[in-house]
Amino acid sequence: MKAFITFEGVEGSGKSTQIKLLEQDLAANAFSVVLTREPTGTPIGRKIGDILFNRSHSGMCPETELMLFFAARAQHVREVIEPALNEGKVVLCDRFSDATFAYQAAGRGLDADFVARVNDYCSRQYKPALTLLFDLPVEAGLARPAGATPVLTTLPARTVSSGRNLIFITASARPILRLRGRNRRVSGSLTRRASAMSSLPTFAGK
Repeated sequence: MKAFITFEGVEGSGKSTQIKLLEQDLAANAFSVVLTREPTGTPIGRKIGDILFNRSHSGMCPETELMLFFAARAQHVREVIEPALNEGKVVLCDRFSDATFAYQAAGRGLDADFVARVNDYCSRQYKPALTLLFDLPVEAGLARPAGATPVLTTLPARTVSSGRNLIFITASARPILRLRGRNRRVSGSLTRRASAMSSLPTFAGK
């Protein structure tokens, strides 16, 4: 079975923990799984991330930020996502296109139609079969434990809040599972659905 599943939500919502748990459960049930993330899922993406999340780059304009994220996505799809799907694997991705619409289109005020067109080009029109949306108030998500460094706290809280709202709008046309709070474990139920091959959509292509 091949499938493309994305995890979205504000920082601190628990998505990164849950994606690792799902990877472990799927692997334990004989699924071939690739766990990845954006924008740092490739060596080139990590270099782009160094630019994006460097706090000394506070003068970066929204258009530059957008194009850097898209550059990372283009490389990520070509190098990781597309090959894994072509090999029949399950791809679990921590953030994908929804985050771009949330943070750059809604949060930064960039033209959503333009973002959609460039996203289709850079992502080669790959769409997730299922998106898990982890919902948590922005203030709670940003109240991280000591020593944690959420990458998107470089954005103002109002921007993150706008992004949180738009995530639920942009993903509404696809199969989604919305989860509130950060303590609920979802991996077991999803693994059972994948094993049954009935409720979890398979990847449909471009």
